[in-house]
Amino acid sequence: MKSELSEVVTEKHGVVKMDADAIADMHASVLDINTDSGTWSIQQRLEAERIRYCFWSGQSPDGRKSKEYMDEEPLPFEGASDARIRLTDTIIRIFTAIFTAAALRGTARVKPVESGDSRAAGKMRTIWNWLMRNELRGQLRPAIKKVCSYMLGDSPGVGVLGVFWDQEYSVRGGKLTLEQIAEFLQEAFGDMREEQMVEFMDSLINPELEHRGVMLLMAFVPDKSADEYGDILRQFRETGEAKFTEKYLRVNAPRVEAFRMYESIYFRTGVSDIQRSSEIFTTEWLTEAGLRERVESEDYTEKFVTLVIEGENGQGGHKGASGFPEYWKHELNQVGKVQDRKTEGDDHENEYEIITRYFRAVNQDNVPAIYCVPFHHAIKEVTARDAELLDYAHGGYPFVIFTREVLTDSVMESRGVPEVSMTEQSSLKQLNDSFEDHTQLTTVPPLKRYGNRQRTRLILAPMGETEATRPGGRGDWEWAKPPEYPRTNDMHELRIWKRLSWYFGIPFSDQVPPEILQLLMQDAVDDFLDSTAQAFVMIVQLFQQYADDELLQRIAGGKGVPIARSLSEIEGQYDIELSFDIRDRDPEYLAGVGKLFGEIILPLDRDATVQTAPLVRHLVERFDPNLAEEALRTVEEASDQEVDEEQLNFIKIAAGIEPRMAETGENFALRLRTLHQILQQNPQAVEDMNEVSQALFQNRVKHLQFQVQQRENAQTGRVGTEPMLVQ
Repeated sequence: MKSELSEVVTEKHGVVKMDADAIADMHASVLDINTDSGTWSIQQRLEAERIRYCFWSGQSPDGRKSKEYMDEEPLPFEGASDARIRLTDTIIRIFTAIFTAAALRGTARVKPVESGDSRAAGKMRTIWNWLMRNELRGQLRPAIKKVCSYMLGDSPGVGVLGVFWDQEYSVRGGKLTLEQIAEFLQEAFGDMREEQMVEFMDSLINPELEHRGVMLLMAFVPDKSADEYGDILRQFRETGEAKFTEKYLRVNAPRVEAFRMYESIYFRTGVSDIQRSSEIFTTEWLTEAGLRERVESEDYTEKFVTLVIEGENGQGGHKGASGFPEYWKHELNQVGKVQDRKTEGDDHENEYEIITRYFRAVNQDNVPAIYCVPFHHAIKEVTARDAELLDYAHGGYPFVIFTREVLTDSVMESRGVPEVSMTEQSSLKQLNDSFEDHTQLTTVPPLKRYGNRQRTRLILAPMGETEATRPGGRGDWEWAKPPEYPRTNDMHELRIWKRLSWYFGIPFSDQVPPEILQLLMQDAVDDFLDSTAQAFVMIVQLFQQYADDELLQRIAGGKGVPIARSLSEIEGQYDIELSFDIRDRDPEYLAGVGKLFGEIILPLDRDATVQTAPLVRHLVERFDPNLAEEALRTVEEASDQEVDEEQLNFIKIAAGIEPRMAETGENFALRLRTLHQILQQNPQAVEDMNEVSQALFQNRVKHLQFQVQQRENAQTGRVGTEPMLVQ
């Protein structure tokens, strides 16, 4: 599918000048989105939150009906149950826990797109594991939980995950001595003659050769002005060393951020694929200090920042003002919509909203690209800076959309859990309230008092009094007997839980076949992982684009050495496949899989078509991914270690030391082949051994042969005999 192009722009070096017409069109788009979806989306959002968080009018803090909060006589009596049945929130929490576990504890495989990248794919797998343990640790889990909350709890049921790469520069102090420069020159030019060294060093301390000294300094201290280089040289002449400040890359890492539709991210309602959207708006709230800091960190203009904070001619800024309709909620039952956040105690009353517009356009050469520009909805004459090219190599928006369900081409059709569970939650509330009210009335029933008056008064409440008459006019009393609780209510509740199980795949009822529950839950997990994998692929692509060799060399490979010397070693395109089988949470199921292979499949595999290493990795990863990472090695790593250890054993034997004779835990066949290779390549090494060492060598070979034969005998024991002819 082709992407929708917003406009044609003229760029220069990736920058698009924002003239008055472009700014006016951008502000018009904000108004269009507000008109198109603002009121409608907020009403849906409020209704979804009312259901999820159990809001309704007349609520009391203790979950009881009270005239104080209802402003009318409560029915059936004061203190009757008004419980908050959090069915919807429970379902959301269950799915959030499952989806989070699937994303973080599932199996992630980095696969090359092209066959030529297969060797580098192994390195990328190591890099991905390092990113998960380090750069993404602490930010990925909360981001995924927020996306799940939005996708499951909102209406429409949509969440968005943003994937970015942050690079932040800072300044640190540096120090350079003449001795350090001399050592560097000697290492770089080992054959440098003494007179050449003297000539180089003289350029640093001789004022008449300052221009040559500056050229030499540029290799050690780049990006300095002529005055700064002159100051460093003056320090060399005076003290033999120089102090200075240098710019360095303080942050160079991926960042993931969850966005909530129509709260922190906005696009038109007809969008079917966020990557095909013509434009996307995101919002963020900054303090005054944070906004002023953007002048230095993100090239915001002083004029723009002043207009946002102080307003036109200093007549008042735009603190708390939003360009999009927003809403707020009270902890019990109050909700409302607000455009300008002026309310005392509001989260953003002392902050300023910055909107960033991402848009797809073609430049003057008809090349499509994505640009972004920050602005404020109330500032019509300037933007924070000109629009800049979003130079992410993947060429798409830095966003991945998550939907709870796929019904039509429009993501807006996805329904959240509140929308599809509200009926069942309401029914369960009525059943719960009726049961609790009945419990109160039967535990402390009303009083039936008999008198001589001809009228009857009924107060149906615990310890309430009911006046009645009876023959004889006796003035005594007795407990009123409430009716029995209807058995049909229990039957109805069971039907509700069964209906919920059939719909969501959660085992609320034992009357739904387990395989159906498993199928429904697995389908939901797979849908979520499809979107998660898109985000993970973006992270890998950004790593390839922005990581430097210094960062790459911090990532250790299998033997503790850097995984790669340079980025050229991990070039290529890669996909990430995520898998999470919900059955793997059951240890009995994993034990059954292991037993199936160990006792049935492998004995039948006469041609050794089944590789056991992937099977072992699969089972251990499913049982405990963290354990798998620590305990498992690749086949290549395991084989290399076996060979290295057996070569070391040969050295021990030559020195008259007998190596340990293990009965398990070693690849005996590979170790035996290693000794045979040594014997074939260098038979003299064994012949030169003394009698003790030769005896140790022969004993070692016999031990390995015996262990290999033992495993062949075990196979023979399973099949009953050995083949008589070579096959």
